[in-house]
Amino acid sequence: MNKYICALILFLLPMKVLGTETISTGDNCNSYPVFQSAEYIEDTNGDMSFNEVRKAAGWKETAAASVNFGFTGSVYWFRFAIDNDGYSGPVLFLELDYPVLDYVDLYSPDGAGGYTKKSSGDLLPFSLREVKDRNILFRIGKPKGKGVYYLRVQTSSSVNFSMMLLSVDAYIEKLKQELPVFWAYYGIMFVLFVYNLMILILTRDRSYFFYIFFILTWALFQFTLNGFAFQHLWPEWTWWANKCLPLFISLIVVACGMMVRSEERRVGKECRSR
Repeated sequence: MNKYICALILFLLPMKVLGTETISTGDNCNSYPVFQSAEYIEDTNGDMSFNEVRKAAGWKETAAASVNFGFTGSVYWFRFAIDNDGYSGPVLFLELDYPVLDYVDLYSPDGAGGYTKKSSGDLLPFSLREVKDRNILFRIGKPKGKGVYYLRVQTSSSVNFSMMLLSVDAYIEKLKQELPVFWAYYGIMFVLFVYNLMILILTRDRSYFFYIFFILTWALFQFTLNGFAFQHLWPEWTWWANKCLPLFISLIVVACGMMVRSEERRVGKECRSR
């Protein structure tokens, strides 16, 4: 009797990840927040191998739509289980919505008992990305049955992102909704830049130069933070892509200070003239 009980316990041990927390990808499930059914473990030294992580204890549930560990030197590993039996589409996408993560590695079951590794992040050339998207995106294959996936995240930026499992239709619909809003916003910023540049040329008022400088640095900051700069402006300049965001933040502060100082001088001149 004890022999059968032990066998049952050994059989149920791996079911913690592959049981109630499994993500079922039926045809009616177009998108799913992965962190609602995922676990994570922190590698404080950043030296754990994939095999060590698979055997490690101390996994904690994320149980939220996103994670936010702030700025940290630790490496974070995530794992989640997917059941592909109910999905008839050609492919699934795994999307991380924070484009400025340095290194992201996805370990996917290959259907033969092993794992394949895919890598992305802004410290790797954009041309190496499996899916040419502003966000970090991986294709998920369709091995039959349940499979456990592992994700490794290492970055000098904030570990703050959500992760979605998307069908092809959900991904296309997401692009249709997001891209017009983004490009309308950047179009407005471009019009403001050109308009104030023309005023600067015509009036020679230095205050407009500072305002133009602010518009330019703010637009570049947003363009970088949203992943478009790495996609369209410097796709192969990995060092610059990783370092430019703090520079743009600093330039925004400088531009604001210059605008305030210019306005103070203008008000001071008007007061003295009276």
